[in-house]
Amino acid sequence: MSEVTNAIREAIATVNITGILKKKELERKTTKDGEVISGHLIVETEPGNEIRLDTYVNKMTKGTAEKPSQESSVWKNQIRVLEEYVSMTDLMKNGQDETTARANATKFSVRARLGLNDYPDRDGNMISTPRLNTSFSFFSRQDAGTIVTPCARFEVEGFVIEKRPEMKGDDETGRLLLKLVVPGYRGLAQPMDFVVSKDASDYVNDHYEVGHTVHVYGDIVHRVNSVTKQKAGFMKTE
Repeated sequence: MSEVTNAIREAIATVNITGILKKKELERKTTKDGEVISGHLIVETEPGNEIRLDTYVNKMTKGTAEKPSQESSVWKNQIRVLEEYVSMTDLMKNGQDETTARANATKFSVRARLGLNDYPDRDGNMISTPRLNTSFSFFSRQDAGTIVTPCARFEVEGFVIEKRPEMKGDDETGRLLLKLVVPGYRGLAQPMDFVVSKDASDYVNDHYEVGHTVHVYGDIVHRVNSVTKQKAGFMKTE
């Protein structure tokens, strides 16, 4: 007799990332389930655009009667990230300037799972931000001298629940706001918002209808603004 389930198939929601390791905050620790690697990386796809990658990897796989527990291949890969990858932050702490550190930091590629990070703000309102999970991912280091084309390119399939023009005051910007429901692990429904560029707005407006399941493609943009402050110091400006 076949099993009946109401769970929706997990949708495609992946991000292919290539860039420079800006910051590494990983730790190897022991929990009740054994050794794990946990933490996050910051990857720079271009100066000013930084993407956070979260990870949590168990050293040993879960054993079964047919297949005993063994060292995880993802663990073997990510332990090299922990021990061998060099970040811009570490190099700058050791005296390199930003340009030199960017040239010497580890360049790598990885495919992450796109999801949501939900948390309450100080007023109790729920905030949702994109979360890139690499707990099951294999990192690929780019060899020195390799020409690296940085990117953070996503592919997502989902169910369109809203499509409307983006407004700035009373005026339309020419871009579209697209909201999808994306089935995740074990059928968990995740609402995700996307901004459609001016160049693609006409096509999306003509072909993507509310109530349809669609694929969307695009780039993750997370701009970081650096602010330099000057103050008068003794005999010089700091």
